[in-house]
Amino acid sequence: MQYIEVNGLVRSYLLFAPESDQAKQPMPLVIALHGAGGSAKLNEELTHLSRLVETRKFILVHPNGTGPHKTWNAGNCCGHAFHRDIDDVAFIRELIDSLKTKYAIDPDRIFITGTSNGAKMAYRLACRLPGIAAIGSVAGSMDEADCEPQSPVPVIAIHGTADDFVPFKGGIPRRKELPPRVDNSVEASIDFWVRHNQCTQHSRHLQKKGIIRDGYTSCNRKADVVLYSIVGGMHVWPDPNHMGIDAPSRKISASETIIDFFLSHPRQP
Repeated sequence: MQYIEVNGLVRSYLLFAPESDQAKQPMPLVIALHGAGGSAKLNEELTHLSRLVETRKFILVHPNGTGPHKTWNAGNCCGHAFHRDIDDVAFIRELIDSLKTKYAIDPDRIFITGTSNGAKMAYRLACRLPGIAAIGSVAGSMDEADCEPQSPVPVIAIHGTADDFVPFKGGIPRRKELPPRVDNSVEASIDFWVRHNQCTQHSRHLQKKGIIRDGYTSCNRKADVVLYSIVGGMHVWPDPNHMGIDAPSRKISASETIIDFFLSHPRQP
């Protein structure tokens, strides 16, 4: 575990880097944000993103949220971070700046992904943190009230239609928050970025039985938007090897799909 102090708080993170060619060429940076009640360690065990570090050649960071049940202040939730108004945008900004001084990081290939509360945080960072090349959302919605990105941001989202923790159609989740939380729908979240990125082409394909891919292209600065809807999928990080999750979500690897999207979407001038 590594540490950094931000706004008087000692924050922590796990880092994985390729063993070979580490210092020769600037590499992409992928920041992966855990869900509410998770942790950096649990997020790696959930996503297995580190397995892709060597073959895809990127630096991976799993940061920790704050509180006894670690959370992120993502606009409309969650837990300790939300109630204490923790400035997690500042944390991620300073974390990126710190990592740039230690590793050869390509400034045009800085990516953020997350699940659930972490996905909501990824959306918030896309709204508030200039220089993010693309984001990936799994089982999360965008609930940032005043989102005014300085430039287009490519977005990939994966969401189960039967998710009742962050409902696909929006509304009040099954797990009640105090104060009560109302989530935007996945459609509204995606529509925002389609409009902001000025995408003009839309295609829909049935990838596999139960997985629908909506792709929005011909966007400003090549900032594509992609949504994978998992019909009957629950509140999970999909992976074919995770036998404990619902069957629809074993038909796609969120980790591989998101990393492939990231590496094909560097920040455009």
